[in-house]
Amino acid sequence: MASAGVLLQAISGWWDVLSHMIQFRDADPPLNPAHIGLYTGVALLLISYLTGLMRRTGWRLPLGIGLGAQIMAGLLNEITHRIPQLEESPLHFTAHAMFTVGLLSNSLTLFISVSLSMLLTNTSGASTRIFQLMNGTALWLTSSGSVIYIFGITFTGMLLLGLTAATILGTTAYTANNNLAATAIWASYTATIYFFTVGYAGATPYIPLGFIPALWIDMTRRHAIKNQFTLLFTMTLAGLLTYLTLPTSGVGLQTHLAGGVGGLLGGALIVYAGRRLSRRYPGL
Repeated sequence: MASAGVLLQAISGWWDVLSHMIQFRDADPPLNPAHIGLYTGVALLLISYLTGLMRRTGWRLPLGIGLGAQIMAGLLNEITHRIPQLEESPLHFTAHAMFTVGLLSNSLTLFISVSLSMLLTNTSGASTRIFQLMNGTALWLTSSGSVIYIFGITFTGMLLLGLTAATILGTTAYTANNNLAATAIWASYTATIYFFTVGYAGATPYIPLGFIPALWIDMTRRHAIKNQFTLLFTMTLAGLLTYLTLPTSGVGLQTHLAGGVGGLLGGALIVYAGRRLSRRYPGL
């Protein structure tokens, strides 16, 4: 239920941003369908939290903080939408920022929790793989959406997009006992992005070739786990080719190369985390 909640919020977040560019440019209706999706996702997460289902993860505190931030942000957002003087105020921006940070925190917490459980127990049943897929997709949608909204497809934006893509896909591949785990998350992510950018917003149709880095990560996972150079090279390639997942065009070479730098940083982060876990759990 918690995984479904963060995924629904991540999808509704893209819908919300694009709906303000297409349908609701001047005013936000009381029953904005995207807002209903966002708040339904929060409700699912809240129910899961209150019924004790989250106790098994051992991550109740960060989830509670993130959930609390989202609830307060949702209330503040509705208030600012109903008072014209507050519509363009810093308070309105604060509400959006609080909600997004809460969603990022919750999806990251759930993704790490599930991935760490799979790694330590060396098990990946069907339900666990689905949970990792949902949380990884939610985390990627939210983080990439935030980066694009703030930085656009610039040098900094592409660096951060490469970093998030490599880290999420790499973590998924190297913790799941499944040869196509990264590709599955790519497919889920890309289907959502393509639907909203091309199907909903009317962007120019494109061939989503992002499966190339995702499939490469899956194909090299066994060797990369044992060889850090292979892992770093693979993550750099994944970051460099991140733009293939997005409807980008006319982007300079330096911007594309920034994705590779981000992927390398993501690989370094995975190596660092792996070393820390190996010291704490010698049997890994």
